[in-house]
Amino acid sequence: MKKAIKLIIILALIYAFFLFKDDIKEEVFTVDELAMSFPEELNKESCLGLNYHRVLEDTTLVRISRWLLNSDELVKYSVVTTEFEEQLTSLADAGAVFLSEDEFLQAKKSGTFPSKCVWVSFDDIDYSVYKNAFPILKKANVPFTMFVIAGRVGDTDFSNLKMATWDQIREMEKSGLASVGSHTYKMHRFENETPIFLVPENREAFKSDLKKSIEVIEKELEITVRSFAYPYGNTDDFTAQALRDQGLEAGYILAPQTIVPTDDNFYINRVLVNDATHRKVILPFIKSQ
Repeated sequence: MKKAIKLIIILALIYAFFLFKDDIKEEVFTVDELAMSFPEELNKESCLGLNYHRVLEDTTLVRISRWLLNSDELVKYSVVTTEFEEQLTSLADAGAVFLSEDEFLQAKKSGTFPSKCVWVSFDDIDYSVYKNAFPILKKANVPFTMFVIAGRVGDTDFSNLKMATWDQIREMEKSGLASVGSHTYKMHRFENETPIFLVPENREAFKSDLKKSIEVIEKELEITVRSFAYPYGNTDDFTAQALRDQGLEAGYILAPQTIVPTDDNFYINRVLVNDATHRKVILPFIKSQ
């Protein structure tokens, strides 16, 4: 019954959108929920790792869906194009120094980050990264890192997502702005509410999956893979050690903290970004330095 009522409401809103779309203020459907819970104060002697997943076209229909459904996929893991462009612009206007992954890792190794340091990354790499985010990143000349689910590249329906193709990923990498890391080969799913790669019985399978992901990415793009983003931002000591054993330089989690030079290279924090997190946490933090 509840599902039927929700469906009726959605259909009514869609009808109202098309009937009154010229009069609707998109700001009415702004979601004000932070993507993560943050501590009261962030370390200023640090770098901010910003993480995105989807960059959706900014339509009133998308905003209505996000506001009404309030799903993690739409609220925490997605931004719309106007939000994304404004985020990059406002950070640049505040003096943010955008680093490539190579520059970021070199600065971390040296023990000193530039003031207002920011490093941008994307996980999964669905088609929206290529179609919507990439043109904005090129316009702003912002370097970024893509963490690819190598065995899902080109899939037209992976968890209801259309994934970017190798040609599209290759184009982004060849632009000189993008670097590419692994996000598993195919072990990006849950098993009994636990990320499958963290299930103890799957440890050896994860090693094989990791190795295959690196081999495929390196073959397709003719690059050297140096890093890995843990699916869902989670890891454990065994998984981190598997990355070290594979010869990788870094592993990235999701955590509401900045990055300090002394952080373990295989537990590097990244902040999940949505519009509210940018407005309330990220931009004020950069401006405060």
